Amino acid sequence: MASAAVPVETGLAHSGPETRPAHADNVSANWPLIAILALIGVQVAMVFTRAINWDEFFHFSQIVRYAAGENVTLLQSPFLPMFAWVPGTTDLAIGDIRVIRLLMVPYELAILLAIYGCSRVFVPRPQALLAVLAYAGAGYVLTNMLVLRADPMATALGMGALWIVLARPLRAAWLALCAVLLLLAMACTIKSVFYGFPILGALLWRHQEIARPLRKAIFAALVTAVIGGIAFLSLPLGQTGFLAKAAPLQQLALASLDRMFGAGLFPEGGYLLSQLGKAPYVPIAIAVGLWQWFAREKTWSARLGIALLLVPFFTAAIYRNSYPYNFVFTLAPAAPVIALGLAWFVERYGMKLVMLVIGASIGLVLLNEDRQPAKNQIALERGAHEIFGGRVTYIDNSGMIGRFTRAVPTFSTGWGLAGYQAQGKARYKLAMEKHVVPMVIANSGTLANALLGTPSDEVLLPEDVAALRGNYIPHWSGIFVAGKIVEPGQGTETVEVLVPGRYTLEGADTLLDGKAVPVGEVVVLPRGSHNIARDPSRQVILRWGDHLPVPATPEPEGAMYTQY
Repeated sequence: MASAAVPVETGLAHSGPETRPAHADNVSANWPLIAILALIGVQVAMVFTRAINWDEFFHFSQIVRYAAGENVTLLQSPFLPMFAWVPGTTDLAIGDIRVIRLLMVPYELAILLAIYGCSRVFVPRPQALLAVLAYAGAGYVLTNMLVLRADPMATALGMGALWIVLARPLRAAWLALCAVLLLLAMACTIKSVFYGFPILGALLWRHQEIARPLRKAIFAALVTAVIGGIAFLSLPLGQTGFLAKAAPLQQLALASLDRMFGAGLFPEGGYLLSQLGKAPYVPIAIAVGLWQWFAREKTWSARLGIALLLVPFFTAAIYRNSYPYNFVFTLAPAAPVIALGLAWFVERYGMKLVMLVIGASIGLVLLNEDRQPAKNQIALERGAHEIFGGRVTYIDNSGMIGRFTRAVPTFSTGWGLAGYQAQGKARYKLAMEKHVVPMVIANSGTLANALLGTPSDEVLLPEDVAALRGNYIPHWSGIFVAGKIVEPGQGTETVEVLVPGRYTLEGADTLLDGKAVPVGEVVVLPRGSHNIARDPSRQVILRWGDHLPVPATPEPEGAMYTQY
C-alpha cells in the first residue's frame, strides 16, 4: 500500500526514517496553540468592533420575519430556526446580530479542530497547529469567520466529513456518518457540493484500506449520485404528483448553478488577489506542500488525492460568488497541503520565524480594520428609532434596521436586482400601494440613484424611480421620509401621494385642496391626488408624521459598510 492515513510524530508523513529537524528546539506545540487561542480572542473582540455586512443585515431580517411567523423559505437558510429566539435579546438589531456572531464561535472551534485532525494525518502536532493558525489568520478568513452566514456551519460540517475519510477507519459506519455530514452541509449551502472533491481525494489516497465490497458500494453510490444529479437538473418534474414537490428545489439548484458559474473566469479576481496579498504565505505553502508531497508519493492515487483537496480553493477561477466570506469555506480543505508546506519551512527556519511571518500578515490585516462603519451603523439604527419612536415599514437594500418591517424583502443590487429587472414589475411602487411605507434608506447605489439621481450602473425601473423620488424627502443622514416639496412659484401643483398618513406642513402657509393650512399644522392625507398652492419665495414642505424629530446626535460621517 502506497499510503497510510496515520498520524506521525515527527517529520512529514511518508518521509522515511525519523530524523531530528534542524531547528528542533523551536518545534514546540505551545507557541502556535497560544497564538490560536489569542487569535480567537481577537476575533471575539472584532464581533463588537467590526461593521455588520449587508448580507448579515439581510439574513437577520429573514430571521425576524421567520420568528414573526411569516412564510420564509428554509432552503439554504439553516440560521432561521436556529436563531429565531435571538431578535429582541438586546436593545438594537445590531446587538442581536452580534449575539449570533458569538454563537458562531462553536462552529469556528469545530472547523479548527477538524483542520487540526486532517493536518495531523500528514505532519507532527506542532506543524498541524501551525496550519490551524495559518488558516484562522489568513486574511478574509480572519475577518469573516464569525459572521451571520451559512458558510461557517457548512464548513464545520464539510470539514468534519473530510476528517472522517482522512483520519478514521474506513468502515461503513464512519463513511455513512461522512455522507450525513456532507448532506447536512449541502442543506446549509448548495456550494458544499465542492467538498465532494476533497472527500473523493481522501478516498482515492486511502482506497487500498477499504474492503473490496465496501469499495464497490462507494463506487456504485458515486455513480448513482452523479447520474441522479444530472437527471434531477435536466429532466422536467411535471406540474402535479410527487416529483412536482421537488420543483422548487430543482429551480433553486439551477438558479444556483447559473449564479455560480455564469460570469466567466475569475469573476471576483480582485478579491482573490486581495486575499493572497493579505496572506501571501498561503500560496507559497500550497506550492511547497505539493512539491514535497509529489517528491515523496509516486502513485497516481496519492498525487491526485492531495490535489483534489485544493479544488474548493481553486473554484475562485469560476465561482461567481468568490467574495471574501467564501474563503472561510474554500480554504479549509487546503489546510493539510498548507501544513505540508509549513512543515518544510519549520524544519529549515524554525517555528518562531514561520510564526513571525504569519503573525505579520495577521497584524497588517488588523491594522487596516476600519472601525468607524460599525459606529455609523449603530448611530443610524438609533436615529431611525428616535425618529419614528416605534416599528414602521420601510425600504432599503438589505434590512439595515433589523426589527422594522421591510416592504420589499429583497436586495436592490446584484442577484436580487437582476431578478427584479427580469420580472419587469414595479416592485417598489406596488409595495408602497400595498403598505404604508414612511421611510427609505439610501444604502445602495440603486436607491441613491432613485432618490437623488446620483450616477449608478444599476438602476430601478422608471416607474419605481418616479414613485420613490416623488414621495420621499431627506430627513437625517441617509434616511428619507415620506413627503412632498413644492418649489417656490405661482399657482398650484398637483401631487400624487402614495404614502397615506398624517403630514406636518413646513416652510410656508399654503392652500391644500382648497383649504388654508398654516405652517406647523398636521393634516391627514389619503392616497391619491392633492393640490398644493405654491409660495412665491419659499418651499412648501409636507413631511410625514406629527412633527417627526431629528436626532440630536450628529449625522454619521463616512462609510456605513466595510468591504466585507
